[in-house]
Amino acid sequence: MPIEFEVTRPDDLLRLTFHGENLRLDTSQAESPVLMVEDAQLPALLTVTFPPQSIAETAFFESSIVSPETNKPDPDGATVTEPLPGAGNVKARIAHPSRLVFKIPPERRIPFTAEGVLDWTGLELNVNPIAAVPPNPTQAQIAAAPGIAAPKSTETSIELPYRLQISPNAAVKWAHRLLPFTSRGRTELWHTRLQLATADGAVELSLKNLAPLRAIFSEDFNSIHPPAPSLEDPNLGRTAMAPNDRHQIVILTSRLRTFRSRSLPIS
Repeated sequence: MPIEFEVTRPDDLLRLTFHGENLRLDTSQAESPVLMVEDAQLPALLTVTFPPQSIAETAFFESSIVSPETNKPDPDGATVTEPLPGAGNVKARIAHPSRLVFKIPPERRIPFTAEGVLDWTGLELNVNPIAAVPPNPTQAQIAAAPGIAAPKSTETSIELPYRLQISPNAAVKWAHRLLPFTSRGRTELWHTRLQLATADGAVELSLKNLAPLRAIFSEDFNSIHPPAPSLEDPNLGRTAMAPNDRHQIVILTSRLRTFRSRSLPIS
């Protein structure tokens, strides 16, 4: 039977929900309970669900007036803008929750404390088969790649930005504090950073150390009837990213059998 629990820590506004498959709580040592794999012959997964990580809002037009003589913005800084709605009338939509799914080795024992369940050292992500394809796949890997489909609940999926589900491959790590960090009377908001896993250990992302990332799905992806090219979102009006944009990003990074695939490097 799956195990579920939530970690809420007001000091640094940490709030995560945990779901364990093939995991059980061992309370044989009453003062130090641990999560452990129930059946070593079956896969064990720990899903960490984050609150929504993105908000989309209606965009409004603003641009500098360009002088016909110089073809440059007016030096006086004049701009053209469209009227803004009154306070509280700007449309906005929040993303769905995001999740990281970790494989738990049979020998792993996780202390059943906030610090214990936040220690993801040595854990490998369970990812969608498309996300698992390397940045420069071989012809055999391309031929074996599945079609684009919504990720399963047991696969890592980060909705960022709104309505675009992305995922790194498994060659990544996560870095964060296990305890609240307070300095000069102020406590830092809890957050985690994506790092690249190398033979020498985890390293911070940079222009030289890129982590492969694919847009594995979007609710706007439709291979038969794609969204019409437009700047308009049906719920928000003009937005920075419209439904067809998200559809195209999924195709360009994850439709491996038809197009030459490209993963998105992030740093």
